[in-house]
Amino acid sequence: MTDSSALPTPLNLEGSSSRASISPFGAQVLEWTVDSDTPVIWMSPLAAHDGVRTPRGGVPICLPWFGAHLSDPEAPKHGFARTAMWTQISPDPADKDIARGESDSTYAEFALAHSPSQNSSQSDQPVQPGADGYFPFSFEANLSIDVTDSLMMRLTVTNTDTRPFTFQEAFHTYVAVGDIKDVTIEGLDGAFYDDKSLARDHSRKQIGEVTFVRYTDRIYHSDANVQIRDPRFRRIVSIEKSGSANTIVWNPWSDTVDQFDDLESRAWQEFVCVESGNVADEAIELEPGQSHTMTVSIYVDSME
Repeated sequence: MTDSSALPTPLNLEGSSSRASISPFGAQVLEWTVDSDTPVIWMSPLAAHDGVRTPRGGVPICLPWFGAHLSDPEAPKHGFARTAMWTQISPDPADKDIARGESDSTYAEFALAHSPSQNSSQSDQPVQPGADGYFPFSFEANLSIDVTDSLMMRLTVTNTDTRPFTFQEAFHTYVAVGDIKDVTIEGLDGAFYDDKSLARDHSRKQIGEVTFVRYTDRIYHSDANVQIRDPRFRRIVSIEKSGSANTIVWNPWSDTVDQFDDLESRAWQEFVCVESGNVADEAIELEPGQSHTMTVSIYVDSME
């Protein structure tokens, strides 16, 4: 458990027309704002910044599994990387200005090294993510963030173990919107998706743009870029990606928002999660020494 009083000050990056704040706790983007004071990345006013729970909002990193653990219900949802303390590589954290969260840099890099316990790592049994209650393989994760007029995030995972393994990953991006009922998402027309909002998984095909009329939890099998059209904020938020086979779309709506103690009752209207990742059947398999890179770039344009 991390001591909240010892949490480093979030790093602030200033781009040509935008600014971002990143915490080493989970290597999580907490804020990204372009031009105005209206944030592009949403953060809940009730978010916990205690070094224990993942703050509700921003861009948490789901790794090395996504969603519930496959075999251990007590394991953390979405993996342990989002509640781990990452090492800041760039800019130099020893710089006094950087230590105060101040930087004239537009670029940051963080790293996480995971080594399982000796007993688990020496097991001869092939293990997939979720088995034995945690992830019994060694890996290194590197996250680079570049802030200009866009927000670029690049996650590279390297297998440093002696055995192959399969992992899942996602940038769990909370996008701020004027009113979810008015929002549409383009770019997923014709894509098949798993509807997680139903009691039993159902595979469906998206027809036209994505709209929101109820609780939404979908895993799209699509590597396409998407555009979030927001008439209230008069903007289009574009998410371009590579190395990602899935787009996950989530909004709790009014009927499930009360299940989250870090969400206000009206918060469901203010955001939509549009996540880029490799999950479920699109999980990534790495041989020893192999790496996989997933890149996401977010842009904002005005609606005409």
